[in-house]
Amino acid sequence: MKNLIVFTLAILLSSNVFAQKKEQKNKYVAKLVGEWVEVCEISPEQEKALTAIFSDRQDELRQNRIDNKHDATKLEESTKIIRQKHWRKVAEVVGKANLEKMKKHRQKMENKK
Repeated sequence: MKNLIVFTLAILLSSNVFAQKKEQKNKYVAKLVGEWVEVCEISPEQEKALTAIFSDRQDELRQNRIDNKHDATKLEESTKIIRQKHWRKVAEVVGKANLEKMKKHRQKMENKK
């Protein structure tokens, strides 16, 4: 009986932690997509596509950190590859004009720091 209680508590706690991480990812993705919508002329279809792309990217980056946590060089290299892959997808979805707008916006934000 004691083992059953401990097992049940372990499952409940682990599901709570998973839900928190998923919520954090969703907030971050919403922030990224919101920035694109604010700065660029993004249609609702493009917004949905960006949400899917950024969500997939966060999942891949998270798994990459887990897989390569003991090898910093491999982690850095694979992170760069993941970001490039997803950046190409973003470029296909939003187009050149919006990419330029976002690039100028980010440069302006960097200069403010």
